[in-house]
Amino acid sequence: MKLGGDVWSAGGEHFSCRPFLFEKNGFSVTICHMTSDEIRKKYLKFFKEREHAIVPSAPLVPENDPTTLFTSSGMQPMVPYLLGQTLPQGVWIADS
Repeated sequence: MKLGGDVWSAGGEHFSCRPFLFEKNGFSVTICHMTSDEIRKKYLKFFKEREHAIVPSAPLVPENDPTTLFTSSGMQPMVPYLLGQTLPQGVWIADS
């Protein structure tokens, strides 16, 4: 059901896009198609609400690190924090 503007409601939840409800074998699932930007924003909002500091995203090819060709597990941007070279902006951090 459309609530107004770009807000929709299904199953007691509100969505920023039109949800699709699938029912099979007594189970119902609501799926909402989102853009990658919407997913990224919701991801960061989730962690920010849980007191994580949001740090800038890192490039796929690490800067100033000749030992690594590309970031594979997402840990290369954390190396300065782990080595104590730089202090993180908080106890918990998140990026996308």
